[in-house]
Amino acid sequence: MNNEYKKYIDLKDAYRGKNFNGYPLDRVLGSYLANYSWMSKFNKCRFLVYCIINNHEISIDGDYLISYQTPRESYQNILENYILEYNIPTRSIQKIEMTKSFFLNIFSFLYYFIKYFKYNKSYSFFKNLIYNFFTAFSIRTISLLESKTLDCKQYTAFNSSYLYESFLTFYFRKRNIPTYSLQHGLYFNYLNEIPLDIINYENICAENLICWGNYTLDQIQSTVPKDVKLILGKYPYTIKFSKNRMKKNTVLVFLPRLIYISETKKLLNILENTGDNYLIRLHPNTTQSLQAYIAKIPSFEVDENPKLEITLAAYKYDFCIGFNTSSILEATLYGQEIVQYISKNDEFIIDNILSFNSLEKLKEIKKLQVFPKVNKYYYFAL
Repeated sequence: MNNEYKKYIDLKDAYRGKNFNGYPLDRVLGSYLANYSWMSKFNKCRFLVYCIINNHEISIDGDYLISYQTPRESYQNILENYILEYNIPTRSIQKIEMTKSFFLNIFSFLYYFIKYFKYNKSYSFFKNLIYNFFTAFSIRTISLLESKTLDCKQYTAFNSSYLYESFLTFYFRKRNIPTYSLQHGLYFNYLNEIPLDIINYENICAENLICWGNYTLDQIQSTVPKDVKLILGKYPYTIKFSKNRMKKNTVLVFLPRLIYISETKKLLNILENTGDNYLIRLHPNTTQSLQAYIAKIPSFEVDENPKLEITLAAYKYDFCIGFNTSSILEATLYGQEIVQYISKNDEFIIDNILSFNSLEKLKEIKKLQVFPKVNKYYYFAL
């Protein structure tokens, strides 16, 4: 077990069984504790300041409320396809806004910090400070939220495991309003080091988690909280494509998040040494880090399409390479052959998919004329 995950579990254990006004603190604080545990010392300080000075607001227009916090284009696409599938009005999608009132926020935080401060002899001095910090933060957040009158017939959080949406979810659960959360990435049990992504399903606060396929259900059903029901839903990105697409003699490569930058560069080094052409699709948070690096390699081309489904529907590629990204499975929906790069972490291995971790193994794969069949219906509900 990696050190960051140990710190996160240690902090979370301190809150197990504790609640304030009907909000279970280990659940609503889960993502805050995880973010804090994985951050560098400098970013920890920034995050604590963020917690002190910011409040949140959400508006409701109609019977449905669908909230999101992160304004990423791919997340917007998920929500837009979700409302089309379930015939929900567009106005139901509302962004959670941050509001700042520095002096009032700081004063109220200090008030709750002093009022509810508890010293535990079994904790270190520093752990006592952090424990009481997040206790005060959660009580302030809950008190402000409970002072509002929010009413709808159904609430869907883009990610009810994440930051303010976890608090908002329990606000509606307390009022017996049906709550849902959406799978928004590849969910699986990690085989080795556990990254921050674990919060996406370990801390689900909604009563229902809409999953994309049986693969996710099989992987996480023993990890999600016991009061969460897993629902098989439809993958949000599928579009029609011609089965007689032109063959594009290149390999499409899906790169993962920034936390895998060292593994990503090893993969790119292997690809560069094959001497073949590759179309590289960057993860949104690696664009600044890798775009210049990739531009220096003549055999690499960056995929500029704003939506992955456009790229996947346009051509039949030689095959697609990915690791720790839902893109590799999404490619199966478009009839693409898929190959998994095994990083040093070996986080998850998908059965029946060709894999490599060296230049020699990749060259062997490139010689193949027939790839093993992958059951796309197992991975994504259609």
